[in-house]
Amino acid sequence: MFNELKEAVERAVESACRGERVGVLFSGGLDSSLIAHLAKRYALGVELFTAGTASSPDVAWAARVAKELGLPLNISVLTERRVLALYDEVMALSPGDLLKVELGVPLLACCGQASKLKLHILLSGSGAEELFGGYRRHWEEFEKGGDVAEMLRQELERLPYGDVARNETVARSEGIELRCPLLDDEVCRLAAMIPIEEKFRKEEGKKGVLRRVARELGVPASACERPKQALQYGSGIHNILLKNFGKNGGKGQRQGI
Repeated sequence: MFNELKEAVERAVESACRGERVGVLFSGGLDSSLIAHLAKRYALGVELFTAGTASSPDVAWAARVAKELGLPLNISVLTERRVLALYDEVMALSPGDLLKVELGVPLLACCGQASKLKLHILLSGSGAEELFGGYRRHWEEFEKGGDVAEMLRQELERLPYGDVARNETVARSEGIELRCPLLDDEVCRLAAMIPIEEKFRKEEGKKGVLRRVARELGVPASACERPKQALQYGSGIHNILLKNFGKNGGKGQRQGI
């Protein structure tokens, strides 16, 4: 089963590339590094994209892993003013609360960069958390003996109508098609067949199965071992928005107005 999954992931990335020039939304973490590593084999050319504040840990880490992968990294360094402008754009495209809309801020910045380079396709690692148990809530459910398999199934089922739909809307605004290889039907089918106990091995940590896939496919060890941090936190964007909107902000006015 594991080898079938590994082969399915590789085929999914190959299919997403289709021999074209592609970009990859890149943090230097497990999901994006796996996709970038495989895209290098199958795309006509690969550009990596990341966005964050000048002090963003994601930006620094992405630069390190991009160098290991031998791929060019395009960095959008975001000032507070730029973050707020991007936030307003994302809100206009796909209204929601702060925690949802802020996910689109680094995405919109990266799509803008990709568009300037005449790219029309960006690859995303969306689906990795829901397929392989990447969130803390998944581990909490597993540890208390809950039906985590059903939890993952429901979250995966909702994904195309939630985060992925919003991300596609944001990407289209810059003329970009967003492709998510890990949401390939065969990858999803095989991932669902892996026993829950195998997905939640404490010694392997979150997304252990996907980490094994990445290792066997030759992804740099540094990327395989990096702890997960949500894009908006690792990019430094969340703190800027929290400062301006407060914990319950997003649809209302900025603090101090």
